[in-house]
Amino acid sequence: MEKVLVFSSHPDDDVIGCGGSIAKHIVAGAAVVVVYMTSGDIGSLVHPAAETVQVREEEARQAAEYLGVSQVHFFKNPDGYLNCTWESLTRHNRPAAPNAAQCRLRPPPARQPP
Repeated sequence: MEKVLVFSSHPDDDVIGCGGSIAKHIVAGAAVVVVYMTSGDIGSLVHPAAETVQVREEEARQAAEYLGVSQVHFFKNPDGYLNCTWESLTRHNRPAAPNAAQCRLRPPPARQPP
């Protein structure tokens, strides 16, 4: 079975940026794993960070379940301070390491924070 690993800066970037590709791989029988590098804790001007994280993570779980995603992982790096390094990609969860997948996806750069 093909394993597809999706890296997403925040919850919702995966579905907005490559949800169609995720669905296509799942329909073809692939096991899709989504890794959220942050939980989007600074994504609200109204709600406290802890509440924002709780809401965004639950919405991500619901979207993943709807699509048929096999697993989701929240790496909980600080939002707005993400460095794209091998360390930040692998330190939290070895089973989701990039070399374990046959296909890797990420949302297009336009959806990434500045």
